[in-house]
Amino acid sequence: MGLGFFIAIWMSFEKFHLGWELTWPWLNLGNVFSEYPKLIQWYDTLGATGGSFWILLINVLIFYTVRTWEAGRKRKDLIKNSSIVAALIALPMIISVIKYNNFDEKPTGQVNVLMLQPDLDPYAEKYSKDSLTIEQDLLSLAEKNSTGKIDYYMAPETAIPGRGSISETAFEKSLLLNNIKEFLTKHPGSVFATGISSHRFYLDPATMPKEAYQINPGLWITSYNTAIQLAPNQKVQAYHKGKLVPGLKFSLTSLF
Repeated sequence: MGLGFFIAIWMSFEKFHLGWELTWPWLNLGNVFSEYPKLIQWYDTLGATGGSFWILLINVLIFYTVRTWEAGRKRKDLIKNSSIVAALIALPMIISVIKYNNFDEKPTGQVNVLMLQPDLDPYAEKYSKDSLTIEQDLLSLAEKNSTGKIDYYMAPETAIPGRGSISETAFEKSLLLNNIKEFLTKHPGSVFATGISSHRFYLDPATMPKEAYQINPGLWITSYNTAIQLAPNQKVQAYHKGKLVPGLKFSLTSLF
């Protein structure tokens, strides 16, 4: 009973831990095999959470086997329990190796991706230089390295605008984003993805998310670490980063 309760408590902790702001992947036991994908192909069915349960179950059974042997010294029970443990360890791994070796990856095409990394100090220079200068340096880097057909350009997290942020209600009017679209007109068929700092204003408390904070009477704002994708003659596609770095990108006081 106690060992089963231990498994239940740990699995409940992992479920809680995945949902709060201080989540850290290495406190989920199932992630410890990330360097050995060949052995965990069965994660495609049960996921890393299933891996955590597997690890806990095996450890509990090993503990039970040792305690049972110490209590009774019965060779038959030792062989039976050890066989169960060995099977639980070996079977998922054998199945995974078979799945891995028999996986037939069939490429459907080729995509040429150019990853951009501007020479910019993210702690000082980034917030002192003009936003247009930062963007121009980024686009110049992209142009310089565009040898052949580039399907996808990728720039780093919050690559623009440097100091400040871009209003999400004015994406289509943003000079910075329209400069990127203009760059793409010179490279037909290409798509540009980059990280930006963005924000959204709210006038009605009933419509604003819980993350919004007040900056003036009757005016609230939310700030986002955003990834956007741009293509000519298309609306800007945006995705907000869900988990921010504690202490650096959000205040720990917001947890309490």
